[in-house]
Amino acid sequence: MELTTTQDIYQFLKMFVPSNALNTALELGIFWQLSEQSRNATEIAQINNIPGHRCQALLDLLFKLGLLDKHEDKYSVSSLAQHTILNAYSAESWAFLAKQAQDHYPLLTNLTTNISYPNSLWEKPNNVPPDWFSQMKQSRAYAKKFTYGLYEYHLSFAKKFAQNFEMSGVNSIMDIGGGSGVMSLELLKHHSHLSATVIDIENVCIYGREIAEKSSMSDRISYLTLDFLREGLPKGFDLIIQCDAGIFTVDFFSKLRTSLSANGRLVIITNIDDDSAWLPHPESQVSLYKTMNRFLHSLEIAGKRKGGSTIETVKLSLVEAEFHEVTHEIWDKGEVIIQAFK
Repeated sequence: MELTTTQDIYQFLKMFVPSNALNTALELGIFWQLSEQSRNATEIAQINNIPGHRCQALLDLLFKLGLLDKHEDKYSVSSLAQHTILNAYSAESWAFLAKQAQDHYPLLTNLTTNISYPNSLWEKPNNVPPDWFSQMKQSRAYAKKFTYGLYEYHLSFAKKFAQNFEMSGVNSIMDIGGGSGVMSLELLKHHSHLSATVIDIENVCIYGREIAEKSSMSDRISYLTLDFLREGLPKGFDLIIQCDAGIFTVDFFSKLRTSLSANGRLVIITNIDDDSAWLPHPESQVSLYKTMNRFLHSLEIAGKRKGGSTIETVKLSLVEAEFHEVTHEIWDKGEVIIQAFK
């Protein structure tokens, strides 16, 4: 996304158009429809109940973006889309990720007027913030989309983590807020002596068990339904994984500490290119996408990083919770790994 000319700047003003078009194509499943066979705009319009002229314009835009190939009046999936979309996640997971992105669109509407609003823009009338947690509790169908979607999204990193993280002295894992259990499942594949317990809400655990059943690890991983902020936790684990749970209080760390065995350790994992926008880091490691997410996050909060955390404040909270040997490292793709021993 390099801006070098006045024309680039002018066209950049309309970048919301391809973003929305791509989101729509992913939610409708157009890439998968065209992976089955080449089709013309009339056929795709009929499948998706779209007016023909609108569908034609959408397909032409996807073609210009390099995501579709075109031969005469027939469209097919390009090699770029095959590699980056079809080979990456399932149609269901892409639809879920596209919908999550669209949930934030209200923040960017009438931004010239709204940017001076001192509180979170979600507090503006008619702006309804996404409440994914409540949706998962209330809707089993949504919980399935969320659990499977994040399983696929995190799988690549989980494989990397399992291959590279030092696991000496670890026989049992508690995966707090672990969702599908993707982190634990990959560790179990690499260490045959391990067992794992995933802690999450009921609807998520249902689909976590479903995912585990499809692996050869289901006899070594269990899914425990409880409210880990309010209820007591099981004890005696050699390793606790807290991946993207976003809870960094001294009280919570103290609670996790009591669940560890004598020489146990806690590992906190996040990614500096994730939308959560927490943990400031060296500017040399900030991508354009992270900077975009940081701007979006600024619209969601009141005041500069109100209530936010940094790597150092998280480490200080761990020390206050009586952890020791508290360290952190940032991996090559920006993953932040904070480790602390009981």
